[in-house]
Amino acid sequence: FKLRKRRIINEPTDGTGNCPHLVEAIPCEDPSCFEWLVVELEECIPDNEKQCGPGTQIPQVQCINSDECSSI
Repeated sequence: FKLRKRRIINEPTDGTGNCPHLVEAIPCEDPSCFEWLVVELEECIPDNEKQCGPGTQIPQVQCINSDECSSI
């Protein structure tokens, strides 16, 4: 999915407006034509507060269009 988010900087002043659809998710047309670009990789946090062993690391990724798509 391609995910687009926006946030409200200034609230409406007249009370009649609103800002719908702050988050939009669109499926990629052909997953083979898109790549995941790792934007940021968070620190690995060990499970159960142990110093060693399995843990969790959350990457922030971006779906980008690849110009080298081929039709099959």
